[in-house]
Amino acid sequence: MLSGGLAVLLLCCCAGAGIYHTSERFGASYDYSAIEKPISYYDYSNLGHLGWYMDGESDYAGCAGPVVQADGWGIGRVIVAGKESAEPARDAARKLYLKRPGWFEGGKSNYWMIGGRLGIDCYTYQPGRCNQAAWQVDDYVRNFHDWSGQIQSVDLKGKMASGSAVLGLSADDSYDNTDFLKESMRRYYSAYHTYMPIDIFSLQIIVTDASGSSLEEVKSAIRGFREWMGSVELADGIFHSYAGSELWLSCYGIEDADISQVVAIERMEEITRWLMGSGDSDIFDSSAGLPGDDNRLVQRWAWNPLASRSREFQSSSLFGRAGDITEMGKAYAELYAHTAPEPGSIGILVLGFWLWFGRRFRH
Repeated sequence: MLSGGLAVLLLCCCAGAGIYHTSERFGASYDYSAIEKPISYYDYSNLGHLGWYMDGESDYAGCAGPVVQADGWGIGRVIVAGKESAEPARDAARKLYLKRPGWFEGGKSNYWMIGGRLGIDCYTYQPGRCNQAAWQVDDYVRNFHDWSGQIQSVDLKGKMASGSAVLGLSADDSYDNTDFLKESMRRYYSAYHTYMPIDIFSLQIIVTDASGSSLEEVKSAIRGFREWMGSVELADGIFHSYAGSELWLSCYGIEDADISQVVAIERMEEITRWLMGSGDSDIFDSSAGLPGDDNRLVQRWAWNPLASRSREFQSSSLFGRAGDITEMGKAYAELYAHTAPEPGSIGILVLGFWLWFGRRFRH
């Protein structure tokens, strides 16, 4: 039997790791309709044991199920629901459940995202055909309510994520759709007299001018979004706090046809090291971060893209067209491979060891 002090030590080690192990935080963004190849086509094992991948085609017949490596270690998947622009078909969630039973085996806690990019949803109609006005706000509010109700009846442990808010870091702010999300919150409250049940907020950051957008701009955008989550206006004078909800970068990357791969890698490393909490990173913020996750501002992140046929992403893709890992992919894998224990874990580990050692010494 474990001594009391050693039990405390082990408990502290586990509790200090936050809500995710570092391996679960790293991910990649993958779009089947854009490349028309299954994720198994790419030698993803070269990336290490990535924790998850973002794919907006879960209800598309041509899309493969969760990836499982040879050793049985699986890559987590976000289930994106909402192929139709209005209300989902009757029992749509249950039909997806029956179609993909492996996603729900063993009482897994699944993550569901309702919609893709808010107001610019590329997954609403046929894959590969992006409708720039796919969802109006009222459509999305109704869609979210109906989908979330169906999902909760099928997947009792399921966690709900909002469609992605997009922040474009460039002089051109056409990517920014945060007003869509804010208005959705207000209209949801007006229609259903309660707040939207969102466990996870999805944020996409697209650097469209990699040489002109600084890390400070990225940090400021994320911190500002987190601060907004802490006090969301549902109606005049009525606010709700989502401070306890997670924030994921379901997509962060560089869209710039003219950037060199060397510069693209430098920018990726700079942003990712900050997300990891390396060096003097201020990813931990006691005023805006998630209390249950060592006050981290961001819980998980997915580099975009895993692969692409677009010229704009030729320097930032993790894999080339032939399925081979790129220099960008190797750099991303290198960051993952050299992750250090998280700050919260280190402090509690030291405390646990001190308590255990002191008890042993006294006896």
